[in-house]
Amino acid sequence: LVRVPGLGVSHAFLLGNDALTPLLGTLARGMYGQRCGTALSPRYLAPWGATRPEACHVSDAEVMGVDTLPSWFADRFPVPASGNLTTVPPDPTTGSFWLNQPPARTRINPVGGHHDAGDYGKYVVNSGLFAGWLMTALDVLGADQDNLPLPEAGDGIPDLLQEVEWELKYIEGLQDTDGGVFCIIKPNSTAGEFYEAHLPCYDPKRDNCNLAANDPRRGPRIAWPKDTTCTAQFAAALARAARSPWFRRLRPNDTTRYLQRARAAWNFLETRVPFGALCYHHYGCTGAVSSGDAVLPAWQKRYVCYDAKGDQSHDERLWAAVELYAATGEAAFHDYFTKRHCPRFRHWGWEALPFSYGPATITYAELAVAARKGTP
Repeated sequence: LVRVPGLGVSHAFLLGNDALTPLLGTLARGMYGQRCGTALSPRYLAPWGATRPEACHVSDAEVMGVDTLPSWFADRFPVPASGNLTTVPPDPTTGSFWLNQPPARTRINPVGGHHDAGDYGKYVVNSGLFAGWLMTALDVLGADQDNLPLPEAGDGIPDLLQEVEWELKYIEGLQDTDGGVFCIIKPNSTAGEFYEAHLPCYDPKRDNCNLAANDPRRGPRIAWPKDTTCTAQFAAALARAARSPWFRRLRPNDTTRYLQRARAAWNFLETRVPFGALCYHHYGCTGAVSSGDAVLPAWQKRYVCYDAKGDQSHDERLWAAVELYAATGEAAFHDYFTKRHCPRFRHWGWEALPFSYGPATITYAELAVAARKGTP
């Protein structure tokens, strides 16, 4: 208890190395309850959260074609359009603004991951941050417990590492053979359900058996087209896992694959879209210091330190660059980061280090501290 004369007495609270363990356990239950592609046991959720007797969304997903866009998508996200912050020039051969996409209904396998907070979709920009912050908790803050209320508890491996693995399993399934990454998994919204508001049924052959037989939402969900924000965020998250001390010690083969995939995503960006953004969803289209900052009031202009010219994948590219540098030590990634990093940028004029600028800055700070200590 804390007693302050004239103010009162606080609630009781714990002191000690494990004081926040109950809070971490509650967070673990919440993460478990958001898992996709698996059954949810009442052992870990009851009586607080909904359980699920069988796995959901086991048939994710089919690629959405861009040669003839579904009408619901074209209506919501006209490309190009300033509202969608699309700054990639059209392909000189095809005249298309879209990155190279496989044919419609090509099957990919992004099973796993975690549902979004507000619906059952899965978004790479959010997924990358989720995995990145959990790895910060594990590697930097020492949250290596193996006794959280999760199915993996007690197996000798930190529970947060395994929660990250569940997310990375989904993210890996979204990378195309050319290194580009599909962005979002959602239902086929031809019938009007943009935000999936119900759980699918539990028959692996039919993802939405409570719907009419001819309803387009019944069956595999769709993967939205590849874009720059999701490809860069993918590179950042996979490179972050590749350089994690815990992953390197316990999952050495996986870290090799993670780094290869992160490099492939980075190479896709550098060779296909080295500057500019193809971005059509608000979860990714918000992180740039743009030329529009020139009209900011004087008190805000002092925060402008790099003109990204509207590149809405700027923050994701920065995070990818610094994580690839941390994983490889290659100077090209360091140079990319230091020339473009904007620690003074304030979203809305006051929010410091928003979006992927936050984990990017933390990683560079980690490297600086390690260099001063003389540790690898």
